[in-house]
Amino acid sequence: MTIQKEVTVQTNFAAGQIDIWALRNDALKIRASGLRSALNARSTAAGAIETRPGREMLFAGELRVDDIRVPSGAVFRLAFSDGKLTIRNADGLLVQTFSSMPWAGATASDVREIEWARIGYQIVIVYRGNRPKLVTFNNDGSSWSCEDFAFDTRRNGALQQPYYRHAARGVTMTPSAYSGAGITVTFSSSGVLTAAHVGARLRYLDSELVVTAVAPGGGSATANITELLARTYNVTVASGAGYAIGDTVEGLTSSVRGQVAAVSGNVVTVVAEDWTGFTVGEKLAGPNASSAISAVATAASPAATTEWDEEMMGAVHGWPASVSVDGGRLIFCRFRDVPNAIAWSALQQPKDFYVGAESTDAILETMPGEARVIHVLGGMDQFVLTDTSCYYIPVSADNPIRPGSIEFRLIDVIGSSLVQPQSTAEGVVFVDANSTRVYGLIATGVTARPYMLADLSEHHTLIIKTPVALSVTSGRDQHPERYIYVVNADGTMAVGRYIRGEDFVGWFPWSGSGRAVWVSARVAGATVVASYDIAGATRYACETVSSDSYLDGEMPAFEAAPALDAQRPVGFGPLWFYAGAAVVVRRGALDLGERDVDATGNLVVLPQDEFSGDEVAGRRFTMDVEPFIHRSGEGQSVKQRMRRHKLARVQWTIRGNQNVELDGQIFPAHRDSDDHTVEAPTSIRSLRRRMIGRDFDPRTSLRQPLAGRVAILEFTAEITV
Repeated sequence: MTIQKEVTVQTNFAAGQIDIWALRNDALKIRASGLRSALNARSTAAGAIETRPGREMLFAGELRVDDIRVPSGAVFRLAFSDGKLTIRNADGLLVQTFSSMPWAGATASDVREIEWARIGYQIVIVYRGNRPKLVTFNNDGSSWSCEDFAFDTRRNGALQQPYYRHAARGVTMTPSAYSGAGITVTFSSSGVLTAAHVGARLRYLDSELVVTAVAPGGGSATANITELLARTYNVTVASGAGYAIGDTVEGLTSSVRGQVAAVSGNVVTVVAEDWTGFTVGEKLAGPNASSAISAVATAASPAATTEWDEEMMGAVHGWPASVSVDGGRLIFCRFRDVPNAIAWSALQQPKDFYVGAESTDAILETMPGEARVIHVLGGMDQFVLTDTSCYYIPVSADNPIRPGSIEFRLIDVIGSSLVQPQSTAEGVVFVDANSTRVYGLIATGVTARPYMLADLSEHHTLIIKTPVALSVTSGRDQHPERYIYVVNADGTMAVGRYIRGEDFVGWFPWSGSGRAVWVSARVAGATVVASYDIAGATRYACETVSSDSYLDGEMPAFEAAPALDAQRPVGFGPLWFYAGAAVVVRRGALDLGERDVDATGNLVVLPQDEFSGDEVAGRRFTMDVEPFIHRSGEGQSVKQRMRRHKLARVQWTIRGNQNVELDGQIFPAHRDSDDHTVEAPTSIRSLRRRMIGRDFDPRTSLRQPLAGRVAILEFTAEITV
């Protein structure tokens, strides 16, 4: 009996490693270009995959590193560690260090919560509700300074800050005088203030007071008046009927507006900002009354009013934990005591948050319901990610962000985690509130529903494992492809490639001896901070993802790079980072094997070694690829899916200059006649192997165990039907 055989060919691997649940679902579109495993591979624009890039070590000791480009075009690195912000140049050389930062005692997981945004020549940094820091630099980055963030000032030193009513709405405030220092402020309820309010600012209508002392019980305080307080008028009208406490009233001739504080017979007590007062003979108009004024008298002291508030953010109620910039405005959110609020600065005035009605004034808005705002990002519109949902705020040339223009439109009911999202040309990429998936807000081109939420990791859930950091490349670095980098909590990475025209992102798992703790790709290529276990200690390294590197933590073996040399301890050699451990040495794409590093950071050279001095050292990682074996399609039934199958032969077509291992069999890159002391020439090879045995799930895999780079162009399998 002739056994029918089928030959299947796969040349597109762009979908990456997809979940094992797709094993027998041949109809699943993504499976046609997917792989069962694709460890340490990357996808190319043509659909082939190759060994992922290695990482070149720049410097050590930092827990997080982000890049910034100053106006002159120079790139600098913002490095965050325990209580410090260090500015380094593009090569990693030290420029300046700022100590006493609010993240003192922070670990690698803590510094991930630092957020920063650049506006003009300034960087605003926030961290867990501490007072923000303001970093200022000049055109070429030759000068840097750092200070506490402080609001601009206005009349008599009052702050350009936002105010909010934290106390219950019915509580009144009564100041003892219109001006001066050491006045008494009395509230209609106890417990309104605490000792922490000393130094905080209150506002009586629109006038500011600074608290200098709080009485026991918190029902009164001593304060200094920064601005003349609103004046209280006892206005006698023809009839007091219809006026009520809390009403807003206006003199129809004088246009003086105020709030009714009390009504006694025909005398209406009004608190008004305008010190010119009402005019005898005009009418006092309110929501339910309008009566002629016969007399006006200024009260000896301010009346009680419910129209008071206090500073929205500060030592009492906490500072923002999230910051961004869009449309020329600095944006604060994730406030501890007002979690559903968003504050936008005045246009091009990042230290002015005093809310007004003019188009360039600052804005304060609260989200509907009890949503907790997590992030606000700019893009084609402005996006708001809360813990339960995602929204957009329409923005256009005719309708920029301005007071009165804010409208929150729901996109979907998927919330966001604290992992910092990323804006892309297509929308926004973020990690969901459960930290299990990566989502994208993508433009639809449909006016009625301009954005949709897409699950970018729907078929890759096993390699998205509690993400803790996220970044996106622009495609302007070494690789034309655009990648999404995700750092998982276990130190592995998932790297996805956006494929234009497809409804999925192809994801690949990356791992190695260095555990990733942070990734950033703000300016150009990706920068990774990784931790290594070296001689019983944990050491952190900042590394750039580089096509020229075939190892992780790669550094010159015999002459330290400038930044690493500057950090080298006295008496140590160029491999001081790996002192007391082992490394892999390579020369070009030639893997020279593992060598020890002595306790003083020098490579232990073996007698047979003939090093040129150009070698580099680091830690090896392995590419391991296993395809799905595509099964026979529909046709005459011969119980195809109920029988064991024999994988008769496989053929892998690869391009590279390194040894590979096919199901345990080594295929060397060098021919017998080649000089094995130099790297093998790059070539395209087709590797064939006959397989034995039958199985319901026949398997085959290709590994690249040594340092180098191999591209997989095609996989062909001959399998019994």
